[in-house]
Parts: sequence; C-alpha cells; structure tokens
Amino acid sequence: MRKNVWLAALFLILGAFPAGAIMVCEDCSCFNLCSTSCVTDTGWSTCGAATGLCQGSVACGGGGCLTVGEAERFRDLMRGFHDAVTTSEERGEVAARLTWRLAQHVEESGLGTVFAAGTRFQLSGRVQAPALAFIRAGASKDVPDLVVEFVTSSRHETAVAGWLSAGVKAVLEVDPSARTVAIRRGQDVKVYGEADSLELPDIVPGWSLRVGELFN
Repeated sequence: MRKNVWLAALFLILGAFPAGAIMVCEDCSCFNLCSTSCVTDTGWSTCGAATGLCQGSVACGGGGCLTVGEAERFRDLMRGFHDAVTTSEERGEVAARLTWRLAQHVEESGLGTVFAAGTRFQLSGRVQAPALAFIRAGASKDVPDLVVEFVTSSRHETAVAGWLSAGVKAVLEVDPSARTVAIRRGQDVKVYGEADSLELPDIVPGWSLRVGELFN
C-alpha cells in the first residue's frame, strides 16, 4: 500500500476525513489549493504546509506546494531575476541596440544562438536571467558562453559572480550612467569607453562594436 494510506483509512473509519481532503500530502498538485487538507505521518496537514506557496506538481512543471523548509530554497531560486530586467527606457534602448547588433552578426555567421532579456538559466540551485545571452553553436545550452548584465543595483556583483562561477566565459557589464562597457573574465576586468571597440574573438569571432553606438 502507498505511504500513509493506512492512516487515511483510519480517519475514514473514524469518520474524521474532511470533505475534499487528499489521501497523502505527496499527491498535492497544481490543481489543488495549498490549503487543501492532506494526511501526514503525524496527522492532518495542508498542501502548503502553512506557507501558502504553490509551484505546481511534477506533472505540470513544479514540485507541488512548498513546505516551510523549502521556502528558503524558493527564495534562492528567485534571486537574480530582477537584475536582468531592463525597466528604464535608457536601459531598454541600450539592450535593444546590443541585442540587434550581436544577433545580426551571430545569425549571418552561423555562430550560435542569442537569447533575449528575461531568458532564465538554471545555475547550481539558483535561476538567473541576463539582459542578453549567447551560446556558441554545438555548445551545451545549460550555461551561456557570454552574458550581458546592467550595472543597476546592489545585486549586480552577485549576479556577475554567479555567471562566472557557473562557467560563463565572459560577462559584459553595461553601465549607461558612465557610458562604458566592461568585459569581465574571472578576476580580469577591462573597461571600454565610448571611443573603444568591443571585440571577443574567442567567443564571437569577427564581431566588433564601438561602445558609443550603444548610447544616445
């Protein structure tokens, strides 16, 4: 018999089984409310285990309602999302120009795939979404070869460190206020001003972009 079925049977015999309850908490899914009652080893509980957070079942892309112990993990997974979102008009314009210029070269040269802002990547227990990402043709799509991050918040350094530790070869750090772009490779950082040209021959062969073209 399945785990806890005997306990559910006991509640049924005693007439204490709540209407609409689930036999076993492991059966909680995205079709159930987190407040739905279910049976645990020690008695009644709810799918949400008092957190009220539900991320769906395995069958629909998630792991069911989160328990209190899993709430911290959920928060960790969500870290880094907002760092990639271009919310201001200025950042949006810069991101569009950079995406267009890189994507055009990559497509014409058959170098790989460019991913727009908001594309999420799973990196060792956390999820990050860059302002732009590039993966070389034939390479694994788990970790980008190149990502772009805007220097806009206190979480910027954390996001960059996360990319590099995951194996990203280079991070372009765009600073609209200073009108600069830095290329970071591990501990090595090189800053380019408006008159300088960005080049990454080992990652994006043949691509070159004058930094000033990104800004108004």
